[in-house]
Amino acid sequence: MTSSDRREARFRRRKAAREAKRNERLSPCDDFGRVADLDSLCRSFNDCKKGVSWKESVQRFEANALCGIVELRRRLLAGESARRGFVEFTLRERGKVRRIKSVHITERIAQKSLCDNALAPILYNPLIHDNGASVKGKGIHFALRRLVSHMARFYRERGSNNVYALQIDFSKYFDNVDHGILFGLIEKRVRDPRIIALARDFVGAFGDGVSLGMGSQVSQVCAIFYPNRLDHFIKETLRIRYYGQYNEGLPLE
Repeated sequence: MTSSDRREARFRRRKAAREAKRNERLSPCDDFGRVADLDSLCRSFNDCKKGVSWKESVQRFEANALCGIVELRRRLLAGESARRGFVEFTLRERGKVRRIKSVHITERIAQKSLCDNALAPILYNPLIHDNGASVKGKGIHFALRRLVSHMARFYRERGSNNVYALQIDFSKYFDNVDHGILFGLIEKRVRDPRIIALARDFVGAFGDGVSLGMGSQVSQVCAIFYPNRLDHFIKETLRIRYYGQYNEGLPLE
């Protein structure tokens, strides 16, 4: 066996070990039963009502919350749609006009359980470290700290602050996400067909094969994961070390 063969063998062993460790850590999340679990749905409702418990729709649901959650669980286990339609409104923020599609409290509970217990743990796992786009424990302050760290490292290596920053923005990003490409990527990570079917049901409501809706948690999770291949290409193939991503999080009404 040549030295190159030994290096290739070591690489394959390490890759297999990493994959096995990843599968062991994430396999509990790839289970629809965890999404439809009564405790998971109750926790999701408690999280969903934070900051919006003054709303009439939330109070009306909370008045008979247990029955509503049990019925939602029955529909999920039966493969029935959990969608309840949208409340649409326009949000003007820092010069941008955004069309928000807010979902009913029942649907938000189902989306939150889906995202928190399955999609987010699985789809956020392969993200680059410098992706601070609404990931738990990250955000704008994380992105700013990484920017300062990159600038300091560049100065230490080059002994100069003669540098520029290139900012890239996706035009009408949410409006142009292709559902076929998105779920082709998701299906490589998620194995439980019921999880994929539920995510398809939520995402499909926002457009005929294209676009994600602002104001929906499942849209936000998918939007963060969608450009992951581009991030890895920039970091690993182009070898652009001082690169990071930050997406503005939108309120989930």
